[in-house]
Amino acid sequence: MEIEYIKNSKYQLQNDIFFIEQIICNYIEHNSILLKNKIMDNHYSNFDITKYKSQIEKNKDTISKLDEQLKKLCKHNIIFDQIDLDYGEMQKQICYCEYCELNF
Repeated sequence: MEIEYIKNSKYQLQNDIFFIEQIICNYIEHNSILLKNKIMDNHYSNFDITKYKSQIEKNKDTISKLDEQLKKLCKHNIIFDQIDLDYGEMQKQICYCEYCELNF
């Protein structure tokens, strides 16, 4: 049960990172268009990109700590598998835990 809670917390943090990265990309794209067209807009006037980047780093740090907890708590069952790269032209061997889904 604790492993599932940690995994869910980790997924939420990863989703938050993705969402924050989308916000930053939208901000950069919006400003790029405005600069290109020499338009002034206050839509993002209070936007602090460093705050968002800082949150991403905090989330990544927390994810690392959660991974450490998973390593300690889980009774790993390692799965070896292969994934296709480049549309089936190449394969890469991967190994991960069936329970906690950590990569090894």
